[in-house]
Amino acid sequence: MLPDAPPCSPMLTHPCPYSPPTTHSRDVEIRLSVGAIKSNMPFVLEVVRFIQDRDEWMAKEGMHEHVGYMRAHFRTKKDAASYYDRHNPHMRGLNAHNTWASDWDQITSLMYIVRKDYHLNQTIPPFNPADELVIERTESGMCTECPWLR
Repeated sequence: MLPDAPPCSPMLTHPCPYSPPTTHSRDVEIRLSVGAIKSNMPFVLEVVRFIQDRDEWMAKEGMHEHVGYMRAHFRTKKDAASYYDRHNPHMRGLNAHNTWASDWDQITSLMYIVRKDYHLNQTIPPFNPADELVIERTESGMCTECPWLR
């Protein structure tokens, strides 16, 4: 925990590293904009683009290009695979080959890989907009409510 981090707004009802714990019905974890992590968020989905154009992949020296990490957190690899499978019924299951990586989608040219979360910037929105992080900005700082997805 960072000692100089700004406190969260007292109006928030979710637990925060800088405020007393409260009870609530949602299963959430908190992440501050300054990088303090309340608890472990072990898995995320990495988004990778499959490069189909031969000239492009020759220039980039590879057929797969990292696009980003999805703004979604999962307790287990199985939860991440279940989330992917539910939102991509036209695709084979994410872990069909026991690699924790999806096939690439012929429509979007994207594939998804379950990765450990090293708290890198997450720029890709979740499949469902309702699963997006909830951000509370105040004059004294910012707190983010991160739901565990399944």
